[in-house]
Amino acid sequence: MSPPIRIVVAQGGVTLVMALGWLIGGVTHGVSSLVAGLAVVVPNAYFAWRILTAGQRMDPQIQARALMGNSIVKLLLSLGILVLIFSSYHPDPLAFFSTFIVVLVVHFMASLVDGPPRSRKSADQ
Repeated sequence: MSPPIRIVVAQGGVTLVMALGWLIGGVTHGVSSLVAGLAVVVPNAYFAWRILTAGQRMDPQIQARALMGNSIVKLLLSLGILVLIFSSYHPDPLAFFSTFIVVLVVHFMASLVDGPPRSRKSADQ
């Protein structure tokens, strides 16, 4: 499994575990935790998908441009989801922000487990 997909899967798993944990405190807490995780996982899933499809292009300049454009789309998607959440549903702040932060930290922790990025040449040798 590629690193971007592993990160998204790990974030989804942490989201479900935290939502189930918060569900003990009530449905509002559980749903708040779930939507917080989705606010992170959905944009990251989009970005992972775009990274995997952009890797098929050979020109590094095109790849860099696509990566930057997809980063901007991911940011706007994240912002849109957060606006939608806070305008239509008023989540429990503690459940929402604790899950949101923990799911964001999963990305960092996954990069520590995988180690620094390696080029294909050094991996093949």
